[in-house]
Amino acid sequence: MNQSLLGAVIAALLVWEALLLIPMVPGKLIDTRDFSPLPRWQFNSFNVYLTSLGLASFVVAGFAMAGEHWAFVAALVLSIGYIAVFAADLGAVFPVVPDPLPVQLLVLEAIALASAGVIAVVAIQGVRLCATGPRVPRAGRTRARRSSKPPPPSYLSSAGAV
Repeated sequence: MNQSLLGAVIAALLVWEALLLIPMVPGKLIDTRDFSPLPRWQFNSFNVYLTSLGLASFVVAGFAMAGEHWAFVAALVLSIGYIAVFAADLGAVFPVVPDPLPVQLLVLEAIALASAGVIAVVAIQGVRLCATGPRVPRAGRTRARRSSKPPPPSYLSSAGAV
Protein backbone atom coordinates (compact mmCIF):
# COMPACT_ATOMS: atom_id res chain seq x y z
CA MET A 1 0.00 0.00 0.00
CA ASN A 2 1.20 3.50 -0.82
CA GLN A 3 2.41 5.72 2.02
CA SER A 4 0.28 8.70 0.98
CA LEU A 5 -2.80 6.47 0.85
CA LEU A 6 -2.00 5.12 4.32
CA GLY A 7 -1.58 8.70 5.54
CA ALA A 8 -5.02 9.61 4.23
CA VAL A 9 -6.55 6.49 5.78
CA ILE A 10 -4.94 7.14 9.17
CA ALA A 11 -6.08 10.78 9.02
CA ALA A 12 -9.66 9.75 8.26
CA LEU A 13 -9.65 7.16 11.05
CA LEU A 14 -8.27 9.65 13.59
CA VAL A 15 -10.94 12.20 12.68
CA TRP A 16 -13.58 9.44 12.89
CA GLU A 17 -12.33 8.44 16.36
CA ALA A 18 -12.33 12.03 17.61
CA LEU A 19 -15.87 12.57 16.26
CA LEU A 20 -16.99 9.37 18.02
CA LEU A 21 -15.54 10.73 21.25
CA ILE A 22 -17.45 14.04 21.16
CA PRO A 23 -20.91 12.72 22.13
CA MET A 24 -19.40 10.55 24.87
CA VAL A 25 -18.40 13.51 27.07
CA PRO A 26 -19.12 12.53 30.69
CA GLY A 27 -22.34 13.98 32.09
CA LYS A 28 -23.75 15.11 28.74
CA LEU A 29 -26.18 13.69 26.14
CA ILE A 30 -25.12 10.04 25.96
CA ASP A 31 -23.05 9.52 29.10
CA THR A 32 -25.69 10.41 31.68
CA ARG A 33 -24.02 8.68 34.64
CA ASP A 34 -23.64 10.56 37.91
CA PHE A 35 -19.95 11.28 38.51
CA SER A 36 -20.41 13.02 41.88
CA PRO A 37 -18.87 10.09 43.85
CA LEU A 38 -15.57 10.69 42.01
CA PRO A 39 -13.18 13.22 43.50
CA ARG A 40 -13.30 16.44 41.52
CA TRP A 41 -9.62 16.19 40.48
CA GLN A 42 -10.23 12.72 38.99
CA PHE A 43 -13.26 13.90 37.04
CA ASN A 44 -11.43 16.98 35.74
CA SER A 45 -8.29 15.00 34.89
CA PHE A 46 -10.38 12.47 33.00
CA ASN A 47 -12.04 15.25 30.99
CA VAL A 48 -8.66 16.86 30.22
CA TYR A 49 -7.35 13.46 29.05
CA LEU A 50 -10.34 12.90 26.75
CA THR A 51 -10.13 16.44 25.36
CA SER A 52 -6.40 16.06 24.73
CA LEU A 53 -6.97 12.78 22.88
CA GLY A 54 -9.54 14.41 20.62
CA LEU A 55 -7.52 17.54 19.88
CA ALA A 56 -4.31 15.58 19.32
CA SER A 57 -6.18 13.34 16.86
CA PHE A 58 -7.14 16.33 14.73
CA VAL A 59 -3.56 17.68 14.82
CA VAL A 60 -1.96 14.34 13.92
CA ALA A 61 -4.54 13.82 11.16
CA GLY A 62 -3.43 17.09 9.59
CA PHE A 63 0.22 16.10 9.72
CA ALA A 64 -0.61 12.67 8.29
CA MET A 65 -2.31 14.35 5.33
CA ALA A 66 0.81 16.51 4.89
CA GLY A 67 2.90 13.34 4.52
CA GLU A 68 4.83 13.50 7.79
CA HIS A 69 6.33 10.09 8.56
CA TRP A 70 6.18 10.51 12.34
CA ALA A 71 2.38 10.84 12.19
CA PHE A 72 2.12 7.03 12.06
CA VAL A 73 3.95 6.70 15.38
CA ALA A 74 1.79 9.45 16.89
CA ALA A 75 -1.35 7.72 15.57
CA LEU A 76 -0.21 4.48 17.19
CA VAL A 77 0.26 6.25 20.54
CA LEU A 78 -3.17 7.88 20.22
CA SER A 79 -4.80 4.56 19.35
CA ILE A 80 -3.29 3.00 22.49
CA GLY A 81 -4.71 5.94 24.47
CA TYR A 82 -8.16 5.36 22.98
CA ILE A 83 -7.95 1.61 23.59
CA ALA A 84 -6.96 2.23 27.22
CA VAL A 85 -9.81 4.65 27.95
CA PHE A 86 -12.55 2.61 26.27
CA ALA A 87 -11.33 -0.75 27.62
CA ALA A 88 -11.13 0.74 31.13
CA ASP A 89 -14.68 2.06 30.91
CA LEU A 90 -16.15 -1.08 29.34
CA GLY A 91 -14.26 -3.23 31.86
CA ALA A 92 -15.60 -1.13 34.77
CA VAL A 93 -12.06 -0.20 35.83
CA PHE A 94 -12.40 3.59 35.54
CA PRO A 95 -14.54 5.57 36.11
CA VAL A 96 -16.35 3.50 38.74
CA VAL A 97 -19.72 5.08 39.50
CA PRO A 98 -22.92 3.58 40.90
CA ASP A 99 -24.92 4.18 37.70
CA PRO A 100 -24.86 1.48 35.02
CA LEU A 101 -23.34 2.15 31.61
CA PRO A 102 -26.10 3.47 29.29
CA VAL A 103 -26.80 1.23 26.29
CA GLN A 104 -26.05 3.98 23.74
CA LEU A 105 -22.70 4.63 25.43
CA LEU A 106 -21.93 0.92 25.49
CA VAL A 107 -22.54 0.64 21.75
CA LEU A 108 -20.53 3.79 20.93
CA GLU A 109 -17.62 2.70 23.12
CA ALA A 110 -17.57 -0.76 21.51
CA ILE A 111 -17.46 0.83 18.05
CA ALA A 112 -14.76 3.28 19.18
CA LEU A 113 -12.70 0.47 20.73
CA ALA A 114 -12.85 -1.51 17.48
CA SER A 115 -11.95 1.62 15.50
CA ALA A 116 -8.98 2.28 17.76
CA GLY A 117 -7.79 -1.26 17.06
CA VAL A 118 -8.02 -0.59 13.33
CA ILE A 119 -6.05 2.65 13.80
CA ALA A 120 -3.33 0.70 15.63
CA VAL A 121 -3.07 -1.86 12.82
CA VAL A 122 -2.94 0.80 10.09
CA ALA A 123 -0.44 2.88 12.08
CA ILE A 124 1.85 -0.14 12.53
CA GLN A 125 1.68 -0.78 8.80
CA GLY A 126 2.54 2.87 8.15
CA VAL A 127 5.53 2.70 10.50
CA ARG A 128 6.72 -0.48 8.78
CA LEU A 129 6.30 1.07 5.34
CA CYS A 130 8.23 4.19 6.33
CA ALA A 131 11.02 2.12 7.86
CA THR A 132 11.49 -0.27 4.95
CA GLY A 133 10.02 1.32 1.84
CA PRO A 134 11.31 3.94 -0.52
CA ARG A 135 11.02 7.52 0.63
CA VAL A 136 8.13 9.32 -0.99
CA PRO A 137 8.68 13.08 -1.32
CA ARG A 138 6.46 14.99 1.07
CA ALA A 139 4.03 17.49 -0.38
CA GLY A 140 5.68 20.81 -1.13
CA ARG A 141 9.17 19.64 -0.22
CA THR A 142 10.67 18.37 -3.43
CA ARG A 143 14.27 19.29 -4.05
CA ALA A 144 15.74 19.95 -7.44
CA ARG A 145 18.59 17.61 -8.31
CA ARG A 146 21.97 19.04 -9.01
CA SER A 147 23.45 17.72 -12.17
CA SER A 148 27.16 17.00 -12.41
CA LYS A 149 27.13 18.13 -16.04
CA PRO A 150 27.30 21.82 -16.92
CA PRO A 151 24.23 23.33 -18.61
CA PRO A 152 24.21 23.26 -22.40
CA PRO A 153 25.69 26.40 -23.98
CA SER A 154 22.40 27.71 -25.41
CA TYR A 155 23.63 31.32 -25.07
CA LEU A 156 26.36 30.60 -27.62
CA SER A 157 23.99 29.83 -30.46
CA SER A 158 24.89 31.33 -33.80
CA ALA A 159 21.42 32.75 -34.43
CA GLY A 160 21.89 35.82 -32.25
CA ALA A 161 25.68 36.24 -32.47
CA VAL A 162 27.09 39.59 -33.47
